[in-house]
Parts: sequence; C-alpha cells; structure tokens
Amino acid sequence: MDAIDDRDLALKLKALPLARPPQSAWPALAERLELGPRRPSWRRPLTLALAASLAMLALVPALWIRQLQQNEAEAIAALQAQSSSLEAEISQLRTQSVALDDGLYAWQTAVERDLSLVDVGLSSSVGAERELLWQQRVELLRELKLAHQQDTGALLLQASLD
Repeated sequence: MDAIDDRDLALKLKALPLARPPQSAWPALAERLELGPRRPSWRRPLTLALAASLAMLALVPALWIRQLQQNEAEAIAALQAQSSSLEAEISQLRTQSVALDDGLYAWQTAVERDLSLVDVGLSSSVGAERELLWQQRVELLRELKLAHQQDTGALLLQASLD
C-alpha cells in the first residue's frame, strides 16, 4: 500500500506548476552592477597595505626563530670545539703528572663527577638548555684543567729547584 501512495504523491508533485517569481531579478541586478565608471578608491591600497603588514607579522616570528636556532647551533658548535680542545689539554697534562695530593685528587674527582652529570643532561637536552649545559661542561673542563695545572705546576717547580 505504501508503494501506491508514493506513486500517487509523485504524480501529484509532477502535476504542480513550477514556481516563478513575479518579475525577473536579472534586470535589477544588471542595473546595480552597471553603475558607471568606478571612482578611485582609497580602500584598495589600504587593504593591500594591511594584508602585507599581516603577512609580515606572520613571517617575522618564523624568521626570528630560525635565526635564533642558527645562532644557538653555532654557539653549541663553538662550545663543543672548546670542550674538545680542553679535553686534549687535560689528557696531555695527565700524562705529565705523576702523583696527586689528596686535596687535588678530591677536587679532580668532584669535577669529573660533575662533568658526568652534565654529560647525562646533555644526552637528553634540547634547545637553550643544551647550550647552558655545554657552557657548564666547558667551565668544568677549565676547572679540571686548572686542577691538573696546579698539580703539574708544583712538580715542574720542584723539578726546576732540583
């Protein structure tokens, strides 16, 4: 029964006249569009300037961040080079030292322990934290070099007195 009702409804809908507006809207629309020659508008340059300003505001932070990352990478590379140089100097000083005073040994051990903690931090750090850790590492290596220099300095002084 539903199929018969659906067919009747479809026939009745097809029999209805198409809805048309009392008058066409096209002539009124064409008249509105053909207003005549356009006057120069001050809004267009202002709109373009605003769009350009917004584009710059969107790009400047990205460029600034890229520059910061590049500067950070260069600073880390310089710190790594200093670290490598200091490690080579310390290795050379270690070959020159014979015996350590208890105080110097404790100092060197404490600095080496701090260095190992910084190295652990470096293995999982990123960004600005990484640069700070490299700075700490270089400072600790300088301190370790100083400890070794004091040790060898005393030996060299003793050798020159003998």
